[in-house]
Amino acid sequence: SGESNNSYNFDGIEITDMAATGAATYLPYDAFQEIQVNTQASSAEISTPGVHLNIVTKSGTNQFHGMAAYYYEDGGWQSDNITDELRERGVEEGDEFIEYNDYSLSLGGPILRDKLTFFVHYSVQEPNVYPIGYYKTDGSRGNDIVTLEHYVAKLDWQITNASKLSANAKWGGKLRPWRNPTTYSLMHEGTLYLQDSETMIPQVHFSTLFSDKAFLDVSYGQMNMDFPLDYDYDNTLEMPMREYVSAEPDREPIPDWEYGYHQSYFVYYLYQRDRRQANANFSYFLDGWIGGDHEFKGGVSWFDFESNTDVYSPFGLRLGFRYGNPYNIEVRNHPYQQTYSEESMGLYIQDTATFGNWTINLGLRYDYHKGAIPS
Repeated sequence: SGESNNSYNFDGIEITDMAATGAATYLPYDAFQEIQVNTQASSAEISTPGVHLNIVTKSGTNQFHGMAAYYYEDGGWQSDNITDELRERGVEEGDEFIEYNDYSLSLGGPILRDKLTFFVHYSVQEPNVYPIGYYKTDGSRGNDIVTLEHYVAKLDWQITNASKLSANAKWGGKLRPWRNPTTYSLMHEGTLYLQDSETMIPQVHFSTLFSDKAFLDVSYGQMNMDFPLDYDYDNTLEMPMREYVSAEPDREPIPDWEYGYHQSYFVYYLYQRDRRQANANFSYFLDGWIGGDHEFKGGVSWFDFESNTDVYSPFGLRLGFRYGNPYNIEVRNHPYQQTYSEESMGLYIQDTATFGNWTINLGLRYDYHKGAIPS
């Protein structure tokens, strides 16, 4: 299976960005209790044939626990693989790692002992590199720094000895002030996109035991991503793309032929992707039947995904440059919006049967997908 068949899950709810075939958010590692990875022979509960990744976040307990951590990596740990042969061909430098900073804070504990617990987490990750071919206006190498910020909160309510309700949420932000430096365009910090995006993932989970053999869990979650690409000479949000519908940026077209713009000159983007999902699973355990132990499981899943892309250019032009030289001009009908959606319903039943040292997975799954692209 290919990359597009992989699925990324956060506490059992899928957060795959179907437009980019990757996770819709970056991940705060110190908030993880465990990571579940399935690469082959997936059960019928999993709807895709690729790698299945599920991240389980930490929960509070009856004792207070906290953690503070800082991780640092210096560019001195990176080696230089530029050979004499490459230098003879004019290659003098590669992507250079500058440093990586990662710090986090976590706290969990009881609100009502044996009944209600909490867990909260905050972290920031900052990778910083020198990309090939990206220079500042003073001639020095330009750095591509990314700031990833994470907030995670979780409440667990033990309603009865058999029933539990959990609510959790993750907010993730990404600030990349100089996005898309390239290896084949001379670029400076005033010609790159400013990305200031955020993703919100709220979820609710309910589980209950009917007996020591029967178990039900129901969950609902959303993924809401807001991903603008803004741009101006001062590299600031003078007119954020989020506001372009009600007002248009007032900028004069001043091409910079000396440094060049690679396919970013006065073209603004706003990507908005929303996913809603609900799951219900019932498990029944039966021991000593037909010579083995069985875990019967069945369930239903539903999700709805929508992608909206707003594109705006105040002058209807997109200028392309290579090595600082103009090579094409695109005339566009702006503004315009690209929208598509997908809705899916899945049903499955399976039996995980264990006979001594042998485990057999038998399952059947049905999925219905409906996609739509408005005219």
